[in-house]
Amino acid sequence: MFETFCGEVVRSGAGSVLVADPTVALRPRLFARLDEGRPLTVIGGPRGSGKSALVQSWLATPAAAHLHAVLVPAPATGLDPADYWRCVDEVLRRVDPSVGTAVVVDLPELLREEDHRTGILGLLRSWPGTRVIVTTRWGAGFADHWPAELEATVLVGAELSFTESETAEYFARSGVVLDERTYRSIHAAVGGHAGLVRSALAVARVFGADYEVERARSTDALDAAVDRYVADQFLGDAELAPLRPFLLSTSVAAVVTVAVATALTGDGARSHLLTLERSGVLVRAAGPQIDEWVYPPAVRTALVRAARAEHGGRSLPESAVLARHFQQSGDLPEALVHAVEAEQWDLALSIVGENWVEMIHTRPTVLRESLTALPPSVVEGFPTVKAARELFVRWGSDQVEVPYPGAAGPAGRTAGSRAPLSLRDTLILNTVQMMVLRFAGEFGRAVDLAVHTSALAAGTAAADRSEVDEILPLLRLQWSITRQLAGDLGESTTDLLRAYRTSELGGIEFAARNAAGALALNYALTGEYGLADQWLEAEARFGVPAGWVGPMVRVPGLVARALVGVGRLDTASAARALDQLDDLSDRDELWGFAVYARCRLDLARGAAEEGLDRVRRAVAVYGRWLRPGSVSGPLLVAVEAELRCALGRATEARAAVAGTYRSHPLVALARARVEFQTGNPGTAAVECEELAHRGDAWTGTRMEAVLLGSAASLALGEAEAAGRGWRRVAAFVEQTGAVGLLTTVPAAAVDALSAELPAPQAWRTLPAEERAAQFPDPVRRVSLTGREATVLRSMVDGATVAEIASRLYVSPNTVKTQLQSLYRKLGVHTRADAIRVARESGLA
Repeated sequence: MFETFCGEVVRSGAGSVLVADPTVALRPRLFARLDEGRPLTVIGGPRGSGKSALVQSWLATPAAAHLHAVLVPAPATGLDPADYWRCVDEVLRRVDPSVGTAVVVDLPELLREEDHRTGILGLLRSWPGTRVIVTTRWGAGFADHWPAELEATVLVGAELSFTESETAEYFARSGVVLDERTYRSIHAAVGGHAGLVRSALAVARVFGADYEVERARSTDALDAAVDRYVADQFLGDAELAPLRPFLLSTSVAAVVTVAVATALTGDGARSHLLTLERSGVLVRAAGPQIDEWVYPPAVRTALVRAARAEHGGRSLPESAVLARHFQQSGDLPEALVHAVEAEQWDLALSIVGENWVEMIHTRPTVLRESLTALPPSVVEGFPTVKAARELFVRWGSDQVEVPYPGAAGPAGRTAGSRAPLSLRDTLILNTVQMMVLRFAGEFGRAVDLAVHTSALAAGTAAADRSEVDEILPLLRLQWSITRQLAGDLGESTTDLLRAYRTSELGGIEFAARNAAGALALNYALTGEYGLADQWLEAEARFGVPAGWVGPMVRVPGLVARALVGVGRLDTASAARALDQLDDLSDRDELWGFAVYARCRLDLARGAAEEGLDRVRRAVAVYGRWLRPGSVSGPLLVAVEAELRCALGRATEARAAVAGTYRSHPLVALARARVEFQTGNPGTAAVECEELAHRGDAWTGTRMEAVLLGSAASLALGEAEAAGRGWRRVAAFVEQTGAVGLLTTVPAAAVDALSAELPAPQAWRTLPAEERAAQFPDPVRRVSLTGREATVLRSMVDGATVAEIASRLYVSPNTVKTQLQSLYRKLGVHTRADAIRVARESGLA
């Protein structure tokens, strides 16, 4: 029913009288929040975000059918707050108290109460059991400061926006079926804003299946639809007409503060901002006492288009004002954005030239977009800016040379340059060229340049280095990453230690955290778990940076945690670390280490088949980086061979280690394991002895070779040699906790070796199931004649007895006799078992 409410109309009645909005009905996640049934629900969002539609649609659902709904409209201008709340009380008194009631209060902020909580809390106290639902444009104000004991559900901001999948479902249910890419682009254009999603549907209906084919026209049509919506709902609002110039001017800023608005429009800015917030135009940032506002993204884009149209399509004077404002306030990335928009090239060049080395780590997207927007003619004569621009232009391309400026040598000149460069420019240019080479997979050349540039910095007098002290930590970080990706962990660690110390002293926290995590990764890879622990603790002292750089700097530390967990058989902690990685981008340079860690965990868990699938997928995604000089190549080859050994596929494992990277220590260890698993302990012992003394082998790799060599010596009856190796391994495990090392040889071998010197305590206290060997017991060595080997290979190839006889020019009976001898030697009775043993033992 409808009743008069202080000169307005209030709807009061059962939920069944309400009609559901189809755009909400498709989003059950929103209904689930309202189904929580708490005494207070606050739904905050800007104009057109679907607040009222959500409430009315929920009240029409079966879950709310028992509620008596009282929908209180927004208060009229100038209405006294006391009169408003008294009227609400009067309506509620006429509701049957035995019936559940939900009172929906729309836009109570228009009352301009000193404390917006007073009326709402009064309702909750006066009418216990009644649900109060507040729909508000002042989301930040109504979301905070409720009493701790009050149970409240709060939906503000992004929760009300359509997700990409919800947009697609809404379109499909409305008879407009498009492909995934089109849905994604439409969603990006309207930002999930409910009102704009409806406008987009009207455009999509016109183009239908031709939306993507007519890409240019459909995009223009969608932009025009958004512009019309903003013109009608915002710019055309008579109440907002006095603020139209303010609205257009402030839309140029991505984030509007009082200081920004004052710089753009003068005094009175705060009052105007609050008016626009209460009018549902601006959205305040979440959190108490935060005076920052934003326009909904698609709305802001349309407002900027309108502002430019009023200036004849030229760059906006407000951009120039903001460039100067942000420069003076020290926010150089924002100053750069607006300097480029205002085409103030001198200011843009100045900001980039002085700050791009830091911005490449902290604000890479801003830097890339700004640099690529600079006209080529503008950057001529600015070597470091041109180098930065070339870096982003060539990122991920096959072009690995920066034509000019090229890499600078000790003389401080670049190819094609006549003027000598400063030390700062020289180091930057070389580092840029190094990164371009690295991104292109030219790891050898990238390392050479890193070595040269590092030596150039180290050989410079302290007085001359003062001009580069500020950027050296960031440059060293890049040099160390290059060496790390090439597997030169010793030199990488040296650079990382310097980068960490100077970053920490200089207050560059994100760089210090990144360096600490990378150090932990280096030590985890080499098996020095104690040192890895120390650097993981150092990493934890720094917070995760906000924005793009945050996920990037977390990767090395998470991979390190996983490797340490696997090495100590703490597979639960290893899994937790890897779970936080999610799926790495196909442009993440540390992908090889992450895949290696995941495969090591698969081995430890007895899930070798999953590990092999992981290797295959990684090669398909990251194959372009599997180039000579990359450590990812040998990491993947070695772990693939060990996964195949764990599955008893020695023939496949032997093939894996026989090709590229065969001289790398990790691959040499895998090759020794293949020999051991296939019944060749003598060959395995020789390979392990050589590997145990190689200077280029990591500590953990050497100790694993020593342990495998000891197991091989046992198999050969050389107890003294086995004991010598075991004493070294036991001491290493005691010091590092690397008990996982002992699962890489048969359990019987560990028991035999422990007879003279007990295994470390950490190993002895593990449950028996955790001490299970990763690999099956070695097969019995079988000596075949040349003819038997030929017959066996033919069987594996699928040849019949008659076909084998034909190939060997003998009778079928002769082949059958040879098969009987072959079965006896292999210890099998069937053809299938003979083929299986042949594959496991590497005989075929």
